[in-house]
Amino acid sequence: MLSFDHVKVYGMSGAGTFRVSGDKCEWKDRSNTVAKEIEKSEMKSAGFSKYGAFLQVTVKRQDDTMMRFDGLEASALDSIRAAFTSNFGVDMVSEDYIGDGVNFGALGVEGKSLTMTGPREGKNGKIFDISLDNVAQCVLPGVKKEEVEIQFQDNDENKEEDQLMQITLRFPKAAEGEEEDNENQAEKFQKLILEAAAISNVTGNVIVNFTKEQGNFVAPRGKYAMQMAPTFLRMQGAQYDFKIKYQDIKALYLLPKPDEMRFAFVISLERAIRQGQQKYQHLVLETHKLEETVQVNLTEEEIEKNYAGSLQKTMGGPLHTVIAKIFKIVTQTTVFVPKTFESTRGGHALKCNFKANEGFLYPLAKTFIFINKPCIVIGFKDVESVEFQRLNDKNSATKSFDIKVTVKPNSEASMGNPDASTSYVFSSIEKSDFNVLHKFLETKKDIVTIFEDGVDPTNLNQANVLGGLGDEDSDEDDDDYEGGQSSGSDGEEEDDDSGSDAEDDEGGSPNKKPKKEKKEKKEKKEKKEKMEKKKRVAETESSGKVTKKPKKEKDPNAPKKAVSTYFLFTADKRAQIKAENPEMKMTEIASELGARWKALTAEEKEPYEKAYILDKERYRVEKEAYDAKNTGPAEEAAPMDSDED
Repeated sequence: MLSFDHVKVYGMSGAGTFRVSGDKCEWKDRSNTVAKEIEKSEMKSAGFSKYGAFLQVTVKRQDDTMMRFDGLEASALDSIRAAFTSNFGVDMVSEDYIGDGVNFGALGVEGKSLTMTGPREGKNGKIFDISLDNVAQCVLPGVKKEEVEIQFQDNDENKEEDQLMQITLRFPKAAEGEEEDNENQAEKFQKLILEAAAISNVTGNVIVNFTKEQGNFVAPRGKYAMQMAPTFLRMQGAQYDFKIKYQDIKALYLLPKPDEMRFAFVISLERAIRQGQQKYQHLVLETHKLEETVQVNLTEEEIEKNYAGSLQKTMGGPLHTVIAKIFKIVTQTTVFVPKTFESTRGGHALKCNFKANEGFLYPLAKTFIFINKPCIVIGFKDVESVEFQRLNDKNSATKSFDIKVTVKPNSEASMGNPDASTSYVFSSIEKSDFNVLHKFLETKKDIVTIFEDGVDPTNLNQANVLGGLGDEDSDEDDDDYEGGQSSGSDGEEEDDDSGSDAEDDEGGSPNKKPKKEKKEKKEKKEKKEKMEKKKRVAETESSGKVTKKPKKEKDPNAPKKAVSTYFLFTADKRAQIKAENPEMKMTEIASELGARWKALTAEEKEPYEKAYILDKERYRVEKEAYDAKNTGPAEEAAPMDSDED
């Protein structure tokens, strides 16, 4: 057995170990979790090339796919050649590459490899030899059709190393006197690449066809026909073709638009596709709920064998349900439909803006999704905080607010979205939706909510400005799609939204209240209100007059509640800011206070936190004395209001 360390494989990140043993050669990464191997029976040929003190070994399979092992020591060439001859019966051929910077020569396609040869010292040598397995698309940019642009799939796992992302080949026009076909050389070569890379030639292996009329893509924008093969999806447009492997599909989402007639079907990818220079990590197909029928090009035996009978020869129903169900079964990926969040208008989305783009924000069980352009997907595990902005703007003519979602540095959300940033501001959300959104976020224990300009939702006066707080929202999970029904009984367990949010609550039950005290307090309050209502009804019946609910008067001798750390800070700094900036208005001073508070470090906040603890203890003592004086020993004191900071 031969074994070599620090060897790399084309298309894989990191180095590993290359071995020639028995009837196979293999490569494993350093953790032994990823392995690539080629058996003797599937080996077609092998070659090698030297560059300095290192060696590259190329092995070609019977189906013309290749593996390249790079970084072997050149001194080991004789032993490697001998092992390939004795173990596999394959003679390794020398491959001479030209490294002089030649950029012209003869192009060709050998199996599933793109090769280019050129002159060197009176003989031809290879300029490059590129595997076509990773080709994402091949297009003719511009109107002259003299160039072919080949784009390759991103390898996001290999961010620290250089990658071949695109190569552009120029085909000169025919010389004078030479006749040129209706189809020029560039167009012929494009067809050759598409066929060799299996991007366009999938006829005969297509399971389902979706036409351009059955949906309109808004990201990337345009009309694309979709062909679903056993292992990949092909999107065919007027200019661009995309080949997407099912293993690169991370998640699927079916999102109803507020009009309840259109649906957005989001395909979230591990590796982005590109249209020109624009990258798309998430694809958005807009479709509808009209009844349609789709044919599945499989026999009953194939359906039973490959898909456990989940498909039918003819799939009919509302188009959005048909698309979702077929994608779920063929790609073996969970489709999520929103369930947890509901706006005041009864939908699952909030109408808002991201920068200059109008769209809809869907708060799912474990994800924020904004559609349409750009499509932004932010997992709650990546969210550091959500800040409510413009809530207390009384001078504003609009009745809306903004939220600023800050994500953790180097998280998936900060790198895998268009306009990648550490924060996303979704503006112009209706203020009537503050209650449901705020209570929804309160159930997400790992998300910190921040309020701008001194807004404190626990303060009753502030709450009146915001419209008051509603009932607590349930913390159920979004459902896995089940053919048009919301059902959580699918049994699939994923690391994304399919998992239950129950672990966020005490006791692990999604229907259990976060705190037992809240439930007891609510029951006492309801009991008290019920007794008061009965008393008013009895008084009304006896007097024959309609009486209004008496307004509860505030006792001036009652102790004042503890002041929060933020308000202790504002009381300390407001006079200073006003003295430094006498021209500032009250709203501007409030904004400056909010900005300074957010800029404080934990050490700088410590004095205010200590002052708050002391004030909290003062309130407790005074409240006990007040209750004892006013209720007497035989009457139970009313429960204290929550004074959490």
